[in-house]
Amino acid sequence: MNSKENCWNCKSIVKSKGFFCDHCGVIQKPFYLDEFEIFGLKKEFLIDLNVLEDKYLELQSKLHPDKFVNSSQNEKDFSNEHSSRINESYKLLKNNVSRANIILKSNGYDLEKESKTFGDEKMLEDIMDLQSKCMLAENEISKKKIGNEIKEVIDETINELNLLFKKKSWKEAYNLNVKLSYLEKMKNNIS
Repeated sequence: MNSKENCWNCKSIVKSKGFFCDHCGVIQKPFYLDEFEIFGLKKEFLIDLNVLEDKYLELQSKLHPDKFVNSSQNEKDFSNEHSSRINESYKLLKNNVSRANIILKSNGYDLEKESKTFGDEKMLEDIMDLQSKCMLAENEISKKKIGNEIKEVIDETINELNLLFKKKSWKEAYNLNVKLSYLEKMKNNIS
Protein backbone atom coordinates (compact mmCIF):
# COMPACT_ATOMS: atom_id res chain seq x y z
CA MET A 1 0.00 0.00 0.00
CA ASN A 2 2.91 2.33 -0.46
CA SER A 3 2.57 3.06 -4.19
CA LYS A 4 0.49 6.04 -5.21
CA GLU A 5 -2.29 6.48 -7.72
CA ASN A 6 -4.11 9.54 -8.99
CA CYS A 7 -7.79 9.95 -8.22
CA TRP A 8 -9.82 9.53 -11.42
CA ASN A 9 -12.02 12.44 -10.33
CA CYS A 10 -9.81 15.18 -8.85
CA LYS A 11 -6.36 13.85 -9.89
CA SER A 12 -5.02 14.13 -6.33
CA ILE A 13 -2.63 11.47 -5.17
CA VAL A 14 -4.48 8.64 -3.44
CA LYS A 15 -2.83 6.00 -1.34
CA SER A 16 -2.72 2.84 -3.37
CA LYS A 17 -5.49 0.38 -2.56
CA GLY A 18 -7.67 3.04 -0.97
CA PHE A 19 -11.35 2.67 -1.77
CA PHE A 20 -11.93 6.45 -1.55
CA CYS A 21 -9.94 9.56 -2.43
CA ASP A 22 -8.68 11.32 0.71
CA HIS A 23 -9.08 14.69 -1.02
CA CYS A 24 -12.50 14.61 -2.75
CA GLY A 25 -13.98 11.53 -1.04
CA VAL A 26 -15.00 9.86 -4.33
CA ILE A 27 -14.93 6.08 -4.71
CA GLN A 28 -11.90 4.90 -6.66
CA LYS A 29 -11.48 2.58 -9.63
CA PRO A 30 -11.35 -1.12 -8.80
CA PHE A 31 -7.89 -2.51 -8.09
CA TYR A 32 -6.56 -5.92 -7.19
CA LEU A 33 -6.34 -7.06 -3.60
CA ASP A 34 -6.31 -10.71 -2.65
CA GLU A 35 -9.13 -11.99 -0.49
CA PHE A 36 -7.21 -11.54 2.75
CA GLU A 37 -6.00 -8.03 1.86
CA ILE A 38 -9.55 -6.86 1.14
CA PHE A 39 -10.44 -7.44 4.78
CA GLY A 40 -7.04 -6.52 6.22
CA LEU A 41 -6.48 -10.07 7.50
CA LYS A 42 -3.21 -11.96 7.84
CA LYS A 43 -2.91 -14.76 5.32
CA GLU A 44 -3.44 -17.56 7.83
CA PHE A 45 -5.65 -20.61 7.69
CA LEU A 46 -7.37 -20.05 11.03
CA ILE A 47 -9.11 -16.70 11.02
CA ASP A 48 -11.66 -15.16 13.35
CA LEU A 49 -14.91 -15.46 11.41
CA ASN A 50 -16.53 -12.79 13.59
CA VAL A 51 -13.80 -10.31 12.64
CA LEU A 52 -14.25 -11.31 8.99
CA GLU A 53 -17.98 -10.67 9.19
CA ASP A 54 -17.51 -7.32 10.95
CA LYS A 55 -15.05 -6.16 8.28
CA TYR A 56 -17.36 -7.43 5.55
CA LEU A 57 -20.32 -5.48 6.94
CA GLU A 58 -18.17 -2.37 7.40
CA LEU A 59 -16.97 -2.46 3.80
CA GLN A 60 -20.43 -3.15 2.40
CA SER A 61 -21.87 -0.28 4.43
CA LYS A 62 -19.46 2.04 2.60
CA LEU A 63 -19.27 0.46 -0.85
CA HIS A 64 -22.65 -1.14 -1.54
CA PRO A 65 -24.26 0.07 -4.80
CA ASP A 66 -27.33 1.33 -2.90
CA LYS A 67 -25.08 4.06 -1.46
CA PHE A 68 -24.35 5.34 -4.99
CA VAL A 69 -27.83 5.58 -6.50
CA ASN A 70 -27.52 9.35 -7.00
CA SER A 71 -23.84 9.26 -8.02
CA SER A 72 -22.15 9.39 -11.41
CA GLN A 73 -22.16 6.30 -13.63
CA ASN A 74 -18.46 5.77 -12.89
CA GLU A 75 -19.12 5.72 -9.16
CA LYS A 76 -22.02 3.31 -9.63
CA ASP A 77 -19.88 1.00 -11.75
CA PHE A 78 -16.92 1.15 -9.35
CA SER A 79 -19.18 0.49 -6.38
CA ASN A 80 -20.74 -2.49 -8.09
CA GLU A 81 -17.34 -3.99 -8.91
CA HIS A 82 -15.94 -3.41 -5.40
CA SER A 83 -19.09 -4.77 -3.77
CA SER A 84 -19.13 -7.89 -5.96
CA ARG A 85 -15.48 -8.59 -5.20
CA ILE A 86 -16.08 -8.11 -1.47
CA ASN A 87 -19.04 -10.52 -1.55
CA GLU A 88 -17.09 -13.17 -3.43
CA SER A 89 -14.03 -12.81 -1.19
CA TYR A 90 -16.19 -13.06 1.93
CA LYS A 91 -17.77 -16.31 0.71
CA LEU A 92 -14.37 -17.78 -0.12
CA LEU A 93 -12.76 -16.85 3.21
CA LYS A 94 -15.75 -18.00 5.23
CA ASN A 95 -15.33 -21.52 3.83
CA ASN A 96 -12.47 -23.60 5.26
CA VAL A 97 -11.79 -25.48 2.01
CA SER A 98 -11.73 -22.45 -0.28
CA ARG A 99 -9.67 -20.47 2.26
CA ALA A 100 -7.09 -23.30 2.28
CA ASN A 101 -7.07 -23.32 -1.53
CA ILE A 102 -6.41 -19.56 -1.59
CA ILE A 103 -3.41 -20.03 0.70
CA LEU A 104 -2.11 -22.95 -1.37
CA LYS A 105 -2.43 -21.01 -4.64
CA SER A 106 -0.81 -17.91 -3.17
CA ASN A 107 2.19 -20.05 -2.25
CA GLY A 108 2.55 -21.34 -5.79
CA TYR A 109 0.88 -24.69 -5.28
CA ASP A 110 -0.70 -25.99 -8.52
CA LEU A 111 -4.17 -27.21 -7.50
CA GLU A 112 -5.18 -28.29 -11.00
CA LYS A 113 -2.12 -30.50 -11.40
CA GLU A 114 -2.63 -32.06 -7.99
CA SER A 115 -6.33 -32.77 -8.50
CA LYS A 116 -5.37 -35.07 -11.39
CA THR A 117 -2.82 -37.01 -9.36
CA PHE A 118 -4.48 -37.30 -5.93
CA GLY A 119 -4.18 -40.88 -4.75
CA ASP A 120 -4.15 -41.13 -0.96
CA GLU A 121 -5.91 -44.49 -0.67
CA LYS A 122 -5.99 -44.54 3.15
CA MET A 123 -7.69 -41.15 3.25
CA LEU A 124 -10.18 -42.22 0.59
CA GLU A 125 -10.97 -45.40 2.59
CA ASP A 126 -11.61 -43.32 5.72
CA ILE A 127 -13.93 -41.06 3.76
CA MET A 128 -15.75 -44.04 2.26
CA ASP A 129 -16.26 -45.53 5.75
CA LEU A 130 -17.83 -42.31 7.00
CA GLN A 131 -19.91 -42.04 3.84
CA SER A 132 -21.23 -45.58 4.42
CA LYS A 133 -22.21 -44.66 7.98
CA CYS A 134 -24.05 -41.63 6.62
CA MET A 135 -25.98 -43.73 4.13
CA LEU A 136 -26.94 -46.24 6.84
CA ALA A 137 -28.23 -43.54 9.20
CA GLU A 138 -31.99 -44.05 9.07
CA ASN A 139 -33.38 -41.98 11.91
CA GLU A 140 -32.68 -38.63 13.55
CA ILE A 141 -30.72 -40.17 16.43
CA SER A 142 -28.35 -42.08 14.13
CA LYS A 143 -28.03 -39.03 11.83
CA LYS A 144 -27.16 -36.83 14.80
CA LYS A 145 -24.61 -39.38 16.03
CA ILE A 146 -22.81 -39.59 12.67
CA GLY A 147 -23.11 -35.81 12.30
CA ASN A 148 -21.30 -35.35 15.61
CA GLU A 149 -18.65 -37.87 14.56
CA ILE A 150 -18.10 -35.99 11.30
CA LYS A 151 -17.88 -32.68 13.17
CA GLU A 152 -15.19 -34.12 15.45
CA VAL A 153 -13.19 -35.36 12.46
CA ILE A 154 -13.60 -31.95 10.78
CA ASP A 155 -12.32 -30.16 13.90
CA GLU A 156 -9.29 -32.50 14.09
CA THR A 157 -8.64 -32.04 10.37
CA ILE A 158 -8.82 -28.24 10.65
CA ASN A 159 -6.32 -28.23 13.53
CA GLU A 160 -3.96 -30.56 11.66
CA LEU A 161 -4.33 -28.49 8.48
CA ASN A 162 -3.46 -25.33 10.39
CA LEU A 163 -0.24 -26.95 11.63
CA LEU A 164 0.66 -28.04 8.10
CA PHE A 165 0.19 -24.49 6.83
CA LYS A 166 2.41 -23.14 9.59
CA LYS A 167 5.08 -25.69 8.57
CA LYS A 168 4.56 -24.78 4.90
CA SER A 169 3.95 -28.45 4.11
CA TRP A 170 1.95 -27.68 0.97
CA LYS A 171 1.55 -31.22 -0.40
CA GLU A 172 0.30 -32.59 2.91
CA ALA A 173 -1.94 -29.53 3.38
CA TYR A 174 -3.41 -30.06 -0.08
CA ASN A 175 -4.16 -33.72 0.67
CA LEU A 176 -5.75 -32.89 4.00
CA ASN A 177 -7.81 -30.15 2.37
CA VAL A 178 -9.20 -32.73 -0.06
CA LYS A 179 -10.28 -34.77 2.96
CA LEU A 180 -11.80 -31.68 4.54
CA SER A 181 -13.81 -30.97 1.39
CA TYR A 182 -15.34 -34.45 1.51
CA LEU A 183 -16.06 -34.12 5.22
CA GLU A 184 -17.75 -30.74 4.78
CA LYS A 185 -19.97 -32.16 2.01
CA MET A 186 -20.93 -35.09 4.23
CA LYS A 187 -21.72 -32.76 7.11
CA ASN A 188 -23.98 -30.69 4.88
CA ASN A 189 -25.70 -33.76 3.46
CA ILE A 190 -26.38 -35.33 6.86
CA SER A 191 -27.80 -32.07 8.28
